[in-house]
Amino acid sequence: MGERDGNTPDHVVVDRLSYLFAPPKRGDLIVFETSRIAGIPRYPNAGEMYYIKRLVGLPGERIEIKDGVVFADGLQLGSSDGIPPIRYTNYNITGSTVKKDRVYVIGDSEYFVLGDNSPNSADSRLWGSVPESAVIGKATKIYFPFARLGTPRFEPTGRESGRSGD
Repeated sequence: MGERDGNTPDHVVVDRLSYLFAPPKRGDLIVFETSRIAGIPRYPNAGEMYYIKRLVGLPGERIEIKDGVVFADGLQLGSSDGIPPIRYTNYNITGSTVKKDRVYVIGDSEYFVLGDNSPNSADSRLWGSVPESAVIGKATKIYFPFARLGTPRFEPTGRESGRSGD
């Protein structure tokens, strides 16, 4: 999800009904309100901001990122779990709260989310879990730019591993 041509962010359709009947699943691209997450900065007069990130950790799980690989309760996650082949290691973000090879314990009504552009993504590694009450839906379709029209999917660009041109 994002600015594939460098200028135009994806505009998406958000399904706000599905999660009324079933909880989010690992691998879903969830949309959530940022005002309910203490670690995300607020901008004066900006109104509510929404983020789209990939759901990786479910309530009550223990998430570990070791050598760029994600584990849930000790089991390695991969494409069969809806997690694309991304190495979660590099950060271009600096700060004392950013850590590599760390274990995260997810609360009973929380989710752990990661960005597909791993080295440049501010996500649960930085600001913690997303409360269930902040989740408003699932990104289901890209409607603009027209060149990306369709179902959101992981498309490697090289940025997600810290390398370019892959």
